Amino acid sequence: MVIGLLPLLAGLWACSPVPDAASPAATATPTATAAPSPLPTATQTASPAPPSPIPLPECVSQTGQVVEGSLPAQNIFKRQIVFRVYLPPCYGRDPAREYPVLYLFHGLFYTEDQWLRLGLAETADNLISNGEAPPFLAVLPYDPANREPAEHGFDEAVLEALVPYIDETYQTNPVPASRAVGGLSRGAGWAIHLAFTHPDLFGVLGAHSAIVFYEDGGKLATWLSKIPAGQMPRIYMDIGDRDPEAGSAEWLHGLLVEGGIAHDWHVFPGSHTETYWAAHVDEYLRWYASGWVTP
Repeated sequence: MVIGLLPLLAGLWACSPVPDAASPAATATPTATAAPSPLPTATQTASPAPPSPIPLPECVSQTGQVVEGSLPAQNIFKRQIVFRVYLPPCYGRDPAREYPVLYLFHGLFYTEDQWLRLGLAETADNLISNGEAPPFLAVLPYDPANREPAEHGFDEAVLEALVPYIDETYQTNPVPASRAVGGLSRGAGWAIHLAFTHPDLFGVLGAHSAIVFYEDGGKLATWLSKIPAGQMPRIYMDIGDRDPEAGSAEWLHGLLVEGGIAHDWHVFPGSHTETYWAAHVDEYLRWYASGWVTP
């Protein structure tokens, strides 16, 4: 079944997201920074709190922060790995607190700021301040290439340099159930690749408008069969009903159904555009947070 669909995937992995007029694609490679520099996120009016809000300290009226950073990874990746980190309101106030972490990957021809332009920070601030999600960190790595995983070492740089750095530098809860990985378009391909090859690290997977890597297509069934009982990630998948690249996500959905692997599958109105993804950031973050335990 998988072999017959590999020609379809060969055309899908390289497809880029369709930019729309409201959200132009980023074109410049971000400059690596020697040290993080805080960038306040925009303030957004909070909606009414749910009936049973999560108790939070007064400082949640503040916004979170976004910091920029880079790490040497020349021995793995032949360049630095550049990233941004969203820190929630009140971060650092309690030095003993450990936070869930969400790694989010951007689409082809975009940069690590894509999720921020789609409203990630403002949406997270809103959910946290309303008690609808526990405070969490979001890590946004930059993938400068458009090649397959085996061709440039980006996944090794994430696993061997970035994840350890984040756990050593920030107050993270370093267990799979509190470490999520997600992405959109090609970024979802990275999330799928990382979650199914390293379920011991990532216990939550979000694949939004996923394009599976060509070289992963023939391996996924084997990867899934080797994941020990109880270690299968919690999985969410969605696709637009007019997405021209829907075949890749539909194929993976079918593979999961065939294997009896539980996952959330959603088909929403829309196409392969930033307008579609921006419309669902709130839902994505609510889903990621729904399985995290509040300290």
